[in-house]
This record gives sequence, C-alpha cells and structure tokens, in this order.
Amino acid sequence: MAEYIYWDIDKPRIINLPVRDLIIDPNLTDPMQLIYQPDTTYAGRRYLSTKDELESMTIIDPEKGEFTKRFKDLDKLKPLSGFTGDDESDKRKKEMMLGAVNEKSSDLLECIEIVSGDRQVTMVNRSVVIEDRENIFKTQARLIGDMNPQGLIPIGVGRFIADESLLYGKSIIDPIAKPQELLNDMTNQSVDAVTDALNPQKELDPKYAGWLPKITNAFGAVYPFTPGSLQPIRKDSIPANAFGERLNIKNEIRETTGADQLVKGVSDEQDPTATQVKAQLNQSSQRFEIYVRMLERELLYQRAKIVYGMIRRFVTGPKSIPTMTPDGPKFYKFDPQQFSADYEPTVRLEASIRSTRQREQSEALQAYQLLIADPTNNLFQTKKILLPKIVNLDETELDRIIGQEEQQMQQQMMGDPMGASPMGAPGVPEPMAPEPVGVV
Repeated sequence: MAEYIYWDIDKPRIINLPVRDLIIDPNLTDPMQLIYQPDTTYAGRRYLSTKDELESMTIIDPEKGEFTKRFKDLDKLKPLSGFTGDDESDKRKKEMMLGAVNEKSSDLLECIEIVSGDRQVTMVNRSVVIEDRENIFKTQARLIGDMNPQGLIPIGVGRFIADESLLYGKSIIDPIAKPQELLNDMTNQSVDAVTDALNPQKELDPKYAGWLPKITNAFGAVYPFTPGSLQPIRKDSIPANAFGERLNIKNEIRETTGADQLVKGVSDEQDPTATQVKAQLNQSSQRFEIYVRMLERELLYQRAKIVYGMIRRFVTGPKSIPTMTPDGPKFYKFDPQQFSADYEPTVRLEASIRSTRQREQSEALQAYQLLIADPTNNLFQTKKILLPKIVNLDETELDRIIGQEEQQMQQQMMGDPMGASPMGAPGVPEPMAPEPVGVV
C-alpha cells in the first residue's frame, strides 16, 4: 500500500495509491530513502484524469503568492479514445486505460507524475509534458529563508513485515501461504471423495450396453438386469489420518499467526492449565503488537514526516490546530518556531497506547500492593502517587477521595505532637484507676 500526500492551500490531504499506480525508483532499497535522501532518488504516481479537470487545477505560486494554472500546453492533449491503429497502439492504449471504470470513456487521459528532491514533472499519455518545475516544497523552503532548502517526495510506502530483499516487504499471510495452500488441496480432495461416495460411478455388464442412455440415478428406478450386472465401483474409504492431518495443519497456522482457539473464545476439548492459557494469550498479544509497531514505524511515520515537512514550509506563524480529544474537539496553539528541522514525530496508535497503559497499570498495582503491606510506609503518599496510575482519576477526584484522610492524619499529629499513641490504641494499656481510700 502507498499514499500520495499534497498540500491543499492550508492543510494536507492524502490519496491512497494502488500498487499498480505507484512509480518507484528501481534502485530504492528502503522506503525511508524517500524521506532522508530525496535528492538521490525519485517516486511518483499514475492516475487517470480529463482535460477539464487538468485545466481546473490551480496552485499558489510561491514567488507571487497568487493562484495560477498548474499545467501548461493542455491544447496539445489527445484523449485515449483517439488512439487507433496497429496492434502496438492498441496494446499501449490498454496499458494506459488500466484502472478505468469505463473503457468507453472518450475523455480520459493518462497522467504520470514524477517527483524528485529537485524537480517535479507531469506527463500526459506518455508523450506531452504539461508540468516541469522545481520541487514546489524546495521553492517554498528557499522563500521562507531556509539556508539549505530541500524538496520533499510526498510518497509513503507501507509494508507489514519488512524484508531487506523486498522493497514492499512481506504480507501478513506470507508465513502461512504454503500451509494454507496445502490445507486447501486436502480440503478439496476430501470434498471430492465424499461427493464420489454419495454419487458413485457404476459398472454395467456389457450385454446390457444398449440400456446406457436409459440408466439414471433416479430414486427407486428398476431395471430388468441380472442381479450384479449394475453395481457401484468399489473404492477405498477415506483414511482417518486425512482428517487428523488437516487438524495438524490448522494448528500450525494458528501457532504461526497467534490466532489460537482460546484467543477466539473457543473452548478446547482438553482442559488447559492456567499457565498454558496465559502463554497463548501473551503470544497472540505480542504478535499483534509487532504488526502495530510496524505500522507506527513504517507508513504512519513516513506520513508524519512528510506532513511535518509541509507544515514547516507553509505554516510560518502560530496557528490554532483542531484536535479530537476524549472530551470533544479542542484547539491547540502550534508555533513552528518551537520545532527544528530535525524534529522527530512520534506516532502512537490507540491499540499501542492502550497496551502500554494496561502494562503500566499492572506494574503500579503490584507496587501498590507491595508498599501498603509495610506499615512503616506513608499510606497517604502511596495512594496519592500510585492510585492515578492504577485507575483513571485526575487530581481533583483523588483529593476528594483521600483528602480527608490527610486532614485526619494532620489533626492526630497536632493533638499529640510528641507522636504518642492515643488512649485505647492497640498495644497501649488503659491507665489503672486509683484504689479507694477508706475513712475511719
């Protein structure tokens, strides 16, 4: 999967690119080279458009600060429907029409846009260049006074499992592709064997060959044949090991993907121990976290770096940014002067944040249980520090819960400044009453 990101007047926009429409440098070995080494590589996209759409596209000229037509020489364009002739022209037309919903459209044009760190070029129908300009992000960086202006390649390439020999990496199902094919083959064979058992082939005595067109599988049909002349062909039964082998393959796939029966909520016939259940659940959680981290460090990180580079070039002063929060939308003030060119954004998905929060809550709960077991520790401070980490409480709510406890402790200290235990406290004996004195 890939993304094309562009700056739309005052905000970034994202277009999802199919792999067939992605144009990439064949010498590229890592998608991050598009971010850190834009001057040594290139990338681009292919898309279908019409002449009217291309004429309506405008951009803000960085040098003049005015809207201007993005493309030139549009009067030289010829729709794909005008390509007729030999087989070579028809083949070329089919390649350029790839992805079109309606091949009979008479106004479609194939556009190829190539971007490097220095230039950006757009070509129509692989023959007419309608755009050839300096990388617009490099131009903008120079105009805002950047001492070392550098362009951006607004293309992000995502992959689930990174592979040093494959630019696009591996898919999630790649590790189980061969076992899945084997399971499909064995399933099809079993279905064919069952179908053959329900509708078996039959053999007929050659002397009744004239009856072949009249013989059917109709229920209750009677034929005037000698007993044993028409009978099903005997075949071996399906071995029980075939079903067991399918179960073994399924278990291997579950172990590889971490999608165990317990994770899906399906109970096993055997009674697993608590250790086995916990190990299987942890294994599934770890595999899921790996996929989440790959998304955070690959495509989403590239998107963040590209968008941040655009913001640095086009947002030159403080600006209020709307942000969605659990309490509703809020506006935060963004000042580009507070961030340097080498700022590294941090991308966190909700699943990753939730997993980290659960781990921190578990560690805080263990620490809380350990500290309150020792009577010499300050119970009030222990609650004040660890309770917000265990449960979702803010400072105001926490003060309403344990604030009275602090006041009581202070009152006890003020009433007995020497720290003596009050009367009646455990371990402190009650004072003895004086003996009565008799009067003679």
